[in-house]
Amino acid sequence: MKTKTLNRRTFIKTAALSAAGVEIAGLPRASLAQVKSAQSNPLPRWRGFNLTDFNSPNPSTRRRTSEDELKWMVDWGFDFIRLPMAYPRYVEFDRAKPISPEEVRHINEAEVDRIEAFVRQAQDQGLHVSINLHRAPGYCINAGFREPYNLWQSQEAQEAFWFHWGMWAKRFKSVPAAKISFDLLNEPAMIADMNDQHATKGPVPGDIYRAVAKGATEAIRAANPGHLVIADGNRSGNLVTPGELWRLTVDRRASLFHVHTTRRLGGVVRWAARRSGRPYAVTLHGPTRSGAAPGQAASFAGRGVDVGAPFGLLVGARRVVPDADLVFVLNPEERQAWEQDRRGRHLELVPHGVQTARSSPEARDEARASVPGLGGAPFLVVLGRPDPMKGQDVAVRAFQLAPPAGRHLVLAGSETDAPFARAVRDLASSTPGLVHVIGGVTPRLARAFLAEAEIALVPSRAEAFGLVLLEAWAEGAPALFSSASGLKGIADACGAGRLLVDSLEPAEWSARLSAAVADPDLLASERAEAPGRVAERFSWRRVAERVAGAYEQALRGRES
Repeated sequence: MKTKTLNRRTFIKTAALSAAGVEIAGLPRASLAQVKSAQSNPLPRWRGFNLTDFNSPNPSTRRRTSEDELKWMVDWGFDFIRLPMAYPRYVEFDRAKPISPEEVRHINEAEVDRIEAFVRQAQDQGLHVSINLHRAPGYCINAGFREPYNLWQSQEAQEAFWFHWGMWAKRFKSVPAAKISFDLLNEPAMIADMNDQHATKGPVPGDIYRAVAKGATEAIRAANPGHLVIADGNRSGNLVTPGELWRLTVDRRASLFHVHTTRRLGGVVRWAARRSGRPYAVTLHGPTRSGAAPGQAASFAGRGVDVGAPFGLLVGARRVVPDADLVFVLNPEERQAWEQDRRGRHLELVPHGVQTARSSPEARDEARASVPGLGGAPFLVVLGRPDPMKGQDVAVRAFQLAPPAGRHLVLAGSETDAPFARAVRDLASSTPGLVHVIGGVTPRLARAFLAEAEIALVPSRAEAFGLVLLEAWAEGAPALFSSASGLKGIADACGAGRLLVDSLEPAEWSARLSAAVADPDLLASERAEAPGRVAERFSWRRVAERVAGAYEQALRGRES
């Protein structure tokens, strides 16, 4: 690739990204079809996207990836989509209760038909589709849906897993291998408590993982004997084989690597990039140094490098950030915190992006109707998983100090921290009928709640970036938000700090909330101005342009 001919369209079509943590790549981590040698990689040269249309356990009428968007992918030279699915989405059971082992096999044919139709629509556009179970019977890397058993410990769960893959294989029996492949399980790991997001995670014993994957492969091969079956790396993809390390080094199809981890996988990419003379980029999620709540920075520092793992030491996991050609950070304070370490080397502030399309009236009505007792009353909303860093307790206490007349408070988000979630529910119970803790909602309804709310509350104690603020603004919702680093960075960039609360004291939040509710002109101004802030700076197109520009600069730096 020569600098003088480099442009973004050419770059997007020709550059490939590492599979070690970035979603805009088509190379899976490992395959049951074993690599015979580093030079004879059996995986095609896929490049594409991870589409999350069906990875929620709950069916919804949220907007799907459209046919035009599929055509856009092909127009830009992409040829691959990975389609993670949550099995509860397409089974029939009483959703007011935890699913039972018997109900796991009750297939909802109509929902399966919808998924199959989308797969075939993508294939008709020339895209290879790799279907994946993001949530399988008895396993998901994320909590938020109560599983009836553990995939690695229950024979019944394993047989259900094989049953589901057999069903999908039969659905696509007539589809050529060039159009469909099967990615067995997203980020397999042994989790101490399958229903606790923060439970201890480790590798699945090799003999168990092999047996579970082998059973699923055999179920697929019964209908599709020649199709590719992919098994993700063990321990959430963090256990890398020497063959994979060597393949990344000698496979010259990638122009640049991009990783989202500084642990062993980051070390693998660093090792391969340095030995093959190619640049690599790393995105620092966090906060890693700035804006962390007390004790959190040390926690991130401890997780940032896997110094206890000999393999991590071998591949230089401790040098992932210092040696990177390009480091992405998500807020100005993080950039400032890393500038001295980077010593003039490429450090790029690139925010996340959000969809700018607004929620439909139907979605807004559905969101409101999903809260018992809310009716047509105006409400405030806190959106996010219950977590001390998200500050739901601050919002509830502030509301209870002086409940705005006629208003309700709605808290929506999947419960991943059970003790904190219980504490929030206990707080809410002292204001019955006014504070509603409703648990997880679909992305479509999450945006609809923001659109319908009078004010969104974002009382975070720490935020690397703060997507919920941008999503509120995109929906035209006024947002009262804390001065956590990511949130403040957004406000400073937009000159939009009128509703910033530089305190986490419930009394201060209560006072600011009362003042905002009593100022309709301020709220109307925010509703009018907020969507434009997002469109100007934080649309996905804007973010993609900045990332592509940074990639180009990194490549030119290596070529000069």
